[in-house]
Amino acid sequence: MYVSTSRMFYAMAAIAAAGWIVWSATHVFLTIPIRCVSTVNLNVAACRRLVDTYPKENDVMNDPALTDILATADAAKSKIVLLNSTDLFKVGEIVGLRVVIRNGRGKKREQGGDIVRLWLTTGGTKRSSMIGSVTDNRDGTYTIPVKVFIPGEFQVKAMIANSRESLRTLYRIRGVGANLQLDRGRFINGNLSEATPCNPLLSAFGGEQACDLTEINYGMPFYCGSPSSPGLSCRDWKYNEPINRSGVAISLTPMEELLLSREKFWKRLPSRIRVVVLEGWTREKLPDCQSLDKQRLWDQRPPVGFFKNGMWSNVLCDADRDRRRYKRCLEGKRVLFFGDSLSRQMFVKFGDMAGGKIVTNWTGGAWHKPLKYVNPAINLTASWVAHSMPFMSYIFISEFNKGLSSLLAEIGPREDVIILISHHTHIIPYHHSAFKERLDIYQRVIRTFLKRNPKATVFIKGMTVWNSDSVILSDSFGELFNNIIRCSLSGISQRLIYLDHMDMGIMSENKELHPPEGVVEEMVHNMLGFVC
Repeated sequence: MYVSTSRMFYAMAAIAAAGWIVWSATHVFLTIPIRCVSTVNLNVAACRRLVDTYPKENDVMNDPALTDILATADAAKSKIVLLNSTDLFKVGEIVGLRVVIRNGRGKKREQGGDIVRLWLTTGGTKRSSMIGSVTDNRDGTYTIPVKVFIPGEFQVKAMIANSRESLRTLYRIRGVGANLQLDRGRFINGNLSEATPCNPLLSAFGGEQACDLTEINYGMPFYCGSPSSPGLSCRDWKYNEPINRSGVAISLTPMEELLLSREKFWKRLPSRIRVVVLEGWTREKLPDCQSLDKQRLWDQRPPVGFFKNGMWSNVLCDADRDRRRYKRCLEGKRVLFFGDSLSRQMFVKFGDMAGGKIVTNWTGGAWHKPLKYVNPAINLTASWVAHSMPFMSYIFISEFNKGLSSLLAEIGPREDVIILISHHTHIIPYHHSAFKERLDIYQRVIRTFLKRNPKATVFIKGMTVWNSDSVILSDSFGELFNNIIRCSLSGISQRLIYLDHMDMGIMSENKELHPPEGVVEEMVHNMLGFVC
């Protein structure tokens, strides 16, 4: 079967949008020239939220190649400046701060584009923390006003998550034509077996023949290189498996390799600035999170919340953290967690908080199979399902993973259901146009579902941050991917509840890909506060 790439994609998107897909084992064997996907510049979209805080792909890709490692940002030589004339404040006032980025020679940077984050914290496991909204002044300085919501003594902390130069390299690695090799498809026919690289972007194959697995991937674009062994064809694809290496397929310059080795982790700026916040302004009474106009969550810029003694508070609304109330409001409901390991963490924590037990176990190699939770006392059920490819693990798509359209098709038109949709790490290694392609399909699928089931509550969880040593799993594109969520879902955002957990990740100083249990618990409290 031969098919035009453009006709194939839009046909699959239309089918997915309708909420019904007929699955078969047929895979399209592509022998036509590959059409490169144009660069998606979401920073200038009408629905933009990043304003001047995030470097545009076209801007950094037009920078000259790096030839001097000492010309890049050096956190140890950079500084934080307190702009106020005092370090004593009252609740409700603004702490004015500026970050000045210097290079390895101690010279101030002449342009912006470094990913800078700043927050105030008491430290400790039960920390109180507040964050500011970063404005890139495009001259090597960053202005960060921090509104203080709670009293206490706070240390000012700041980091460079990535320099402009390393971000350029990460963009280049993820370019629309770059064949990132993070996992591979396994084709088997009798004693014959072959594995080929896979990618959600057809352009990654550079004109080489590829097998189109979009149909069995629940309408989500996904391709694997066609097997070259005689006796094997696209129809012989069985599963995907990870490749145990960095996945970088392009040639990096020695300077780029040195740069990325230096910027594996967050770079902390030296700081001795401490501020004292006294009781003062009485915070106005906020609406209950259940009654809040949910569109405000999509329009919000940092800060979206703060930590007080380890507990998360929203800036826009108040939420009840009473677990007994949770059980009362969840009685008779079904809760679905759709995503990857972070949504699985939230599912497990949700079960702990709502009582009952998880009745599915991962045994006998059934990794990533759906999980189920029940609490018969209140007729509550919950489940977790892994999203479709790309998913960097040993995956049998048709057996365990689900597409959003397939998941929603199983829900009755009058069922009282709560759904959390989350993407954490498995899509972020690829060029952001792959994520936009997926979210555009999600928008149509969710719109159709909500017309059929107006009682459903749908949460969209934004990406958070982590301190990873992996070039591929860098969190530096989290803000960009969250902007894609806002842009692609803007047409139905008034029906969706957006969980922005970027601030939470930064202030909790999350060191691992998976947040600690206490942070996950706050994520679940944040979710339930909008429905209970």
